[in-house]
Parts: sequence; structure tokens; C-alpha cells
Amino acid sequence: MPPRLQPVPVTVSALVLGATVALTAFAGPVRREMGLTAAQILDTGAYVRAVLGPEASVAVGRP
Repeated sequence: MPPRLQPVPVTVSALVLGATVALTAFAGPVRREMGLTAAQILDTGAYVRAVLGPEASVAVGRP
């Protein structure tokens, strides 16, 4: 009699495999969204204006 498969490891493995296939199929849109997210994170001027108001000046890289 073959050993029974445990349901949790089989389910997790199937989910990881499914996520890999999904990321492969939708690589372009995922990459575009990640790029836009990175651009928003690195835009310190938008954060300063959101916190201090639109009249705030941004001196990036200056003490």
C-alpha cells in the first residue's frame, strides 16, 4: 500500500506552482506595476507636498 499524501504540503506546493505560472503569464503587467510603485516610493517631493502642503519646496540631497 503506497503512503498517503499529506494535504497541507500538497496544497502549498500546488499554490506555489500556480503562482509561478501566473507570474510567468502576466510578467509584463506585473513588471509595469512594480515599476510604477518604485517610482512612487522614490518620489520624495510628492510625499513632502502631501505632508507639508503644495507650497512646500523640496530640497533633495541638501541638508
